[in-house]
Amino acid sequence: MFRSIFLHGRTIILLFVLILVFNSCSKKNNLYTIGIIQVVDNVVLNDARNAVMESLKEEGFEEGKNLNVIYKNAQGEISNIALILQSFVTENVDMVITLGTPCMAGAAQFIKSKPAVFTVAFSPEQIGIVNPPKTLTGVYDPMDVNELLNVIKTVNPGIKKIGIIFNTSEANAQYGAEKMRKACANQNLELVEATINSSSEVLQAASSLAQKKVEAFTVIADNIAYVGLEAIVKVSLQNKIPLYVSDPSHVVRGALAGKGGNYTEWGRKSGRIAARIIKGEDARNIPIEVLDQQDLIINKKIASQLGITIPEELIKEATKVIE
Repeated sequence: MFRSIFLHGRTIILLFVLILVFNSCSKKNNLYTIGIIQVVDNVVLNDARNAVMESLKEEGFEEGKNLNVIYKNAQGEISNIALILQSFVTENVDMVITLGTPCMAGAAQFIKSKPAVFTVAFSPEQIGIVNPPKTLTGVYDPMDVNELLNVIKTVNPGIKKIGIIFNTSEANAQYGAEKMRKACANQNLELVEATINSSSEVLQAASSLAQKKVEAFTVIADNIAYVGLEAIVKVSLQNKIPLYVSDPSHVVRGALAGKGGNYTEWGRKSGRIAARIIKGEDARNIPIEVLDQQDLIINKKIASQLGITIPEELIKEATKVIE
């Protein structure tokens, strides 16, 4: 009998030890754990994510030393976002950092009891999210598409018809398209729209706009369209129709010019907010910030292929010129 009790006691102790080991492993020896979710893999979001991590390191928080990072990518599938965020809840992460507006919107829905910091995204208010969690904070782009239109009109003062390719599944893409509609209407420009549901439809969308004789292509804050950007560039070069983007980092891929937020600074600002939370500041007391650093990048190599001369005033204004 005593042997049975002894063995039973040993079993309970062993189970208790295993539970402790499991919990320790799941939290990586109790390091502060951040779950990072990214909507798609591209150079812009990767740059911002790296900037977040660099900013955290500057503030004294480094992965593998005093920080555990769980990184997951939705691979451009909006349906994956909810699954990833729910997995973060199950894994009991201490904070969530989101890259991309769809991920921010997902955090507003699924991350209620933990702080969440967003970057490379519009604000909840911009895309119509009502009563987001008070623990959701971050940095957003005010998105003034008039600045991009001014670049387009400086290159082609007589332009009348502009094409836009956007997907209907992302709130950020819809928001960007709506901003373009209003801006073009105010400037007496015709906006011709081509909608897509996946990156495989980008080539057909660009070709349809070319057939409608648009004088410029635009992509505004659209993750899916950016996945298929090379298809737009192909049609752009074939038809001598310049491509303009609201995300300057994509200009190197074949756009003529881009005017918009500096993604490295975007990530750094969000990283500093995350560091404040790790240090103990309540996310509910940290206001959402505005990204105020904008870049203009011009691709003279593409301009040459299109037979376009970039006005000197734009060259002087540019943050970077690709020769």
